[in-house]
Amino acid sequence: MNADELLHAVSDAFTAAGGDHLGWADPHPDRQVDDDEYSRVSDPGKYRIVTVRTAAWVTALTETGLATAEPIPAPRAPWRAPPSSLADQAHATWLHPVRTGAVPLLLCLNKVGTPEHDYLLVGAGDPAVEVDLVPDRGCDACDSGSAGLLEELDQHVLDVVAGDLVHITLPSGTVCGRGNGWSAQWPQGSARSREDVEVLLEEARAGNSPYMVVRGPAWW
Repeated sequence: MNADELLHAVSDAFTAAGGDHLGWADPHPDRQVDDDEYSRVSDPGKYRIVTVRTAAWVTALTETGLATAEPIPAPRAPWRAPPSSLADQAHATWLHPVRTGAVPLLLCLNKVGTPEHDYLLVGAGDPAVEVDLVPDRGCDACDSGSAGLLEELDQHVLDVVAGDLVHITLPSGTVCGRGNGWSAQWPQGSARSREDVEVLLEEARAGNSPYMVVRGPAWW
């Protein structure tokens, strides 16, 4: 098993669930956006594609034998600190990798916004830390089509499954290293330089970090 084979299994499961018929083109191919689009979600139902893609990941990871799935009746329970965006009615599934030492994956499907639309909250570890939201914004202005949305979702999940994720909890802020770069969140006035972040990630990957770190090998 490798990343390409796993993505192929996800694609097959997505197609079998009718996901191929849920996509849409980029409504802003020239990136010209009207100001009122930032406060509008004209078709919240289209984000059902996020729910179908998430289910395809659960199917692929379990049917390939890489993980077992555990539905979580209390979606706030598995988190180190429940994200503010997490609602009590979220549908959460914990995916436990078969490989010893690999990082568990937490997938929480929820609804957010006015009008409400589906989104996925991705977590990693036990207890879980927040990795990202998909979509991170659901307004019309931020819509670049379903292809980019699914690519983003796949990448966040694959970062955990492929062992590329490195999440560091600092006394002030967090750093999240991924296969294609890193992101950081800092309280006001406590941001660190790019060089400092790269040192933090290097130490974490080498197992020498003094901070709380979530990382592990690939699931295969």
